[in-house]
This record gives sequence, C-alpha cells and structure tokens, in this order.
Amino acid sequence: MIHHVSTVNGISMSKLRQTIDYAALSTTLKSVFPFQNVLSFDFVHGGYMSQNFKVETDQGTFFLKQYRNRMNTVIHEIKEAEAFFASKGLPIISPIKDQYDRGAFWHRGHWFSLFPFVYGQSPVASRMSDEIIRELARTLSFFHREGRTFKQRPFHVLRMATARKFHLEQTELKRILASKQTKTELEERMGEVLKSKESYIKLLNYRPEHLSLKYTHLLHGDFQYYNVFANNDSITHIYDLERACIGPPEYEVARSVMLNCFDDGWDTENIERAKIYLSEYCKYQPLTLESFTDGMLLYAYNIIHMTWIEARYLIFGIDTQLDLFNRHVDRLEFCANSDLQSFCKEIFPQNK
Repeated sequence: MIHHVSTVNGISMSKLRQTIDYAALSTTLKSVFPFQNVLSFDFVHGGYMSQNFKVETDQGTFFLKQYRNRMNTVIHEIKEAEAFFASKGLPIISPIKDQYDRGAFWHRGHWFSLFPFVYGQSPVASRMSDEIIRELARTLSFFHREGRTFKQRPFHVLRMATARKFHLEQTELKRILASKQTKTELEERMGEVLKSKESYIKLLNYRPEHLSLKYTHLLHGDFQYYNVFANNDSITHIYDLERACIGPPEYEVARSVMLNCFDDGWDTENIERAKIYLSEYCKYQPLTLESFTDGMLLYAYNIIHMTWIEARYLIFGIDTQLDLFNRHVDRLEFCANSDLQSFCKEIFPQNK
C-alpha cells in the first residue's frame, strides 16, 4: 500500500504541480532499481519548478528529484557535471545508478534522479558565522580551480536573458494580468515590477558582449548557501547542479556574493561578510577588481531581464516560497539603482 503526503503547509499538491500517479511511479522505480516494494512518497518542500520526494523502499530511504527540464541533452549534462566535480573530490551528492548504469530515468514526461537521502541542514543567512562564509568561498574557489580543467564538449554555455527574451515573456505575463478582473496585492506588485524592469532595460548602456569575460570554466551554476549542507562550519554535502554550465567564473563569484552575503539585507555586517567572502576566494583563485566588476555587471544585466519568478506564479500557479520574489525585487532594485562599480570597489579586498 503506497501512501503519500497530499498537503504541504496547508497547500494541496495539485496546487503545486500536476498530479503524480504514485502507483505508476512506483512501478517505474521497481523496473529500473532493485526494489521489491516502494512504501511511500513524501513531498519535500523546496523545489522551485519541480517536485521532489522522500521515498521509502524495502532497500532504504532515498531522495527522488524531478527535473523541470525535459530535454535529455540538458539532463545528460547535469549528470556529467555531477560526476566530474565528484571525481575531483568535491562533496557532491551523486545519483544512484539504475540497472542500466544511468544517473537519471524517464517517467511520464519527466526525467528523475534517485539520490541517497541525506539528513542535513543548510546554513541560515542571518546566522552565518565568518568561518562558514570562508568555507563557502573556499568551496567555490575549488569548483573554479577544477572547472577550468573540464574539457568535454559540447556543453551548453551560460544562458543569459536578453531584451528580446524579456519582451517575449513580459508580453505573455502582462496578458495574463490583464485578463484578471480582480488582482491580488501580489499580482499588482508583479505588474509594477515588470514595468520597472522594462524601464531599467531601456536605461542600460552596456551589453554582455561589452564585458571582458571569458566563457572557459564549468560552473556549479547555482552556488549558494541553501544548496549545501553544513555541519558546524564545514560543508559536508553539495547538491543541485541543475544550472551547471560553461561560463565566466567572475560571474559566478559575483552572483554567489550577492546570494550568500546579501540575502538578508544591505547592512554593514553584510558588507563585512562580502569582504570576508572575497578575501577568502582570492587566496585560492585569481580575481581582479576589474574582472569582478564585469562579473557583477553581467549578474545585474541578467537579473534586470529575469522573468521566471513571476512566470512561476502567474503561469504555473505555484505560490510556495514567495519570499523568493521579495528577495528578487530587493536585489533588482539594488542592481538597477546603485553605482555597481563603487559597490564592487567597496567590498573587494584592498590588497588586490
């Protein structure tokens, strides 16, 4: 008898995503893994565009990840990145291979991967010690040290938002908003943010090709504190390489500084946290103020053109983790209205 959790924090599973046929998913699992019985599926809160589950079987407990990307080429590259970084000694949570020696399998329109279930805790932004900040920076430097040796091609390059892409998506989101007879406070706010982004884009005086950045390294793609588990001040596990790509390490440094050091505000302590982060990173990897600034400008360019968070709510109807939208707007306003060159100079190590 298979059971599953049908609600999470009072929100029904159908509100989050399409209904899962758990009996059919159980049958698929048993056909590709050596399970006699699949006992339960419990929804794991946290996925932005997909569903993840804690799965109990006769062979133990596992984590089942559903990928939002349905292209087998992209899924293969995610598995390639996981295997590459794990082979270099980084504590990646690696998928369990099925009986066909694959790290992913297909079920009813989605790719899935099965992982060991790790009982871990991610750092909390407002309570991160200086040492865990250093540990995050050191770990990112190790990703970049190894990522520059990745030679397997083809592999997709960092996908940046563009004005054309923004126009395509913004038009659809505005159509959805216009079709609503009444709008919630959140929907009104999303409409205002989309208009703000449109005005910010018109004021931009640079494009990615104007920046002196080289797309040479395999990147984690989403290196931030809630994609790691930590024990005291040590990182024990790293996961979610769904956005792994070939790109400039300076972009990932800038992005990770914003997410790891400023996710809970822009106070003096956040500035000091960023200084610690960059000082530690520079001990292990070369970085100049000029290249870091270009990385920050590329990050700002991308966030100003970004629409996926609004689409997540307006198109897919997913209303969990709306604090993500508030944090996104906070970073957007900062990037659009700040002197980023002065900001980078303020937080960059003075001896560099």
